[in-house]
Amino acid sequence: MDPGGARTSADIGKDIRQWCFMNKVKQRQLADLLGVEARTVRRLWYGERAPSEREIRILSKLMQKPADFFIETCSIEEEERIQRDYFSQYVCERTLFQ
Repeated sequence: MDPGGARTSADIGKDIRQWCFMNKVKQRQLADLLGVEARTVRRLWYGERAPSEREIRILSKLMQKPADFFIETCSIEEEERIQRDYFSQYVCERTLFQ
């Protein structure tokens, strides 16, 4: 996990992969439980894809984790940048359309 507190798809995938390893759940088995193809699980494991809402509900029950455990978060710096950009755009639009 990023020191600024961000949780990425790669972090989430690593935790899912580790849980599978610790619980002897193979990629194909997890795919069957999630109702997806094995390649989708592989993409989840390596952070190439975020889990869908449905997959989060299933993973949450399987791994006994809260749903937000499977959701990406921004770092503090990224959140501040988003807020700055939003504020800048808002001020710009207000100025242009008055």
